[in-house]
Amino acid sequence: MAEIHVFPVTQAEAEIRRGGIKLTMFYGGAAPREDRVKADPGYGVRVFKNLLDYGSSEVADIDHPLRSASGGAIYILEDGTVPAHRRDKFAPTHKWQLSIPGGFPQNLDQAMYPAEIIRTEGSELVLMTEDGELLLPEDDDIGAAIAVRAARRINLPIKAVKYVPFDYKEGPDELLLDTNGKFISSTMGYLDFFWESEAGLTLLRPCYVLYDRPEKVIAIDTEGKMKGEKYVHFQRETFMLKPEEIRGKNFGDHLDGVKVFKPELGEGQTQVRVQSEDQAKEPYFYRPDDMLNRMLFAPLWHGEPINQGSWLHHSLEFHEKAAADQEKK
Repeated sequence: MAEIHVFPVTQAEAEIRRGGIKLTMFYGGAAPREDRVKADPGYGVRVFKNLLDYGSSEVADIDHPLRSASGGAIYILEDGTVPAHRRDKFAPTHKWQLSIPGGFPQNLDQAMYPAEIIRTEGSELVLMTEDGELLLPEDDDIGAAIAVRAARRINLPIKAVKYVPFDYKEGPDELLLDTNGKFISSTMGYLDFFWESEAGLTLLRPCYVLYDRPEKVIAIDTEGKMKGEKYVHFQRETFMLKPEEIRGKNFGDHLDGVKVFKPELGEGQTQVRVQSEDQAKEPYFYRPDDMLNRMLFAPLWHGEPINQGSWLHHSLEFHEKAAADQEKK
């Protein structure tokens, strides 16, 4: 886990237009911070109600700051399978929930240009085949280099490399960044903003991995953190979520028949095995976090979403419950 480099944002505006959301954030020169902005679900309720009722809303002000954007990606294999890692009990937020690659900006450039975070975070989910081939994007030298570095960092048993199309798509939402009246960047994707566990947002993009044997793909989340001079891998499980296994599921439902990969570090190379539920520390429940859930509302599966309904309505209901729970405390 790298250093966090985010800004508190006290002016941001969102509007619905042309089937998406345009979010304009004004960076006012505040000093970067390395911690999260506190949760504020009641304010989130107000934002989502305004968007649904009026088509626009303030998303941050001096009393309700929002942090600058994170970035992330969702991989979709040719049969519609989505690899999703599961956080463990030590995760700072969303314990035991399923998620997709995403993370904070690590430096000033990434804070200003979220597309850099999207590509970096996506590439750190390593895809390989059962035969030991590392799958790399054929037209993206930077993404390929990040994936090779990630695989080597945890010493995966790579026998060869195979270059295949990694087709990143944009999305209907726009994140526009501005500082002191000067344009910084505009990035298209899918916006996920939230106030439940912290006040933040992530810009997401889907990436279609065009490999014709998706049933042979192994996915490994390589995230970890430095401990002194040593990189400590989190060794998260990766759930290979097929559309037919999760369509119609509610949060907390049991996942039946899902394939789960578990990396195991030893003295030599890291081995990746298929893990059965009785070997796991927590049963296989369907618990998508906000990033994964946001993308399941997007029409990414031959033009159809996995989740039915409106992402904004779902987010409103979710934040209403979080605000009520907060008041009880």
